[in-house]
Amino acid sequence: MVPTAAFDEPAGGNLAALGPGGLVVKPARGVRGEGIRAFASAAALASAWPLRGARPGAPGYHAEREHYLAQPLIGGGGQDIRAYVVAGTCVALMRRVARPGEIRANLAQGATGSPLPADHPAGKVAAAALRACGLDFGGVDMIEDAGGTVRVLEVDAWAGFAGITQVTGADVAGAILDHAAAEGAGR
Repeated sequence: MVPTAAFDEPAGGNLAALGPGGLVVKPARGVRGEGIRAFASAAALASAWPLRGARPGAPGYHAEREHYLAQPLIGGGGQDIRAYVVAGTCVALMRRVARPGEIRANLAQGATGSPLPADHPAGKVAAAALRACGLDFGGVDMIEDAGGTVRVLEVDAWAGFAGITQVTGADVAGAILDHAAAEGAGR
């Protein structure tokens, strides 16, 4: 697992625990890579934060603020692995590579995807991540660090699967339906 800190204001999260390097910040309720930004350091994040110092009634203040996640920027960003797991089995696995100059490797942001073989270590990591979360199916985003170790970035119970289906040819929807039918028949 990649170290992660949650916050609504940078001062409210233990960003120092993420190390001295670059950070990726993403909305906790984000989708398709929207709102993800990179910062050179925790200090750079704090100085650039748009709501810093905002108080009720002040410009920029919102009563209901978004919650954010911060993680170390591993390998400069721009590449990750997406898996889709159903019933303990990784049914689809792909590498995503961002377009030049972009850190977000989401297909919706213009990244390209290529299928990975079923025996790639990320498949087992993804299945273990879903088990740890107690989920029957979902998406897992991972990254390989400089040493080749696969690490979990996030687990998403509501991950879309159209992109990974298109890239890999795997019938993710069918796997989910088969699992639901088997679960229903067992009751």
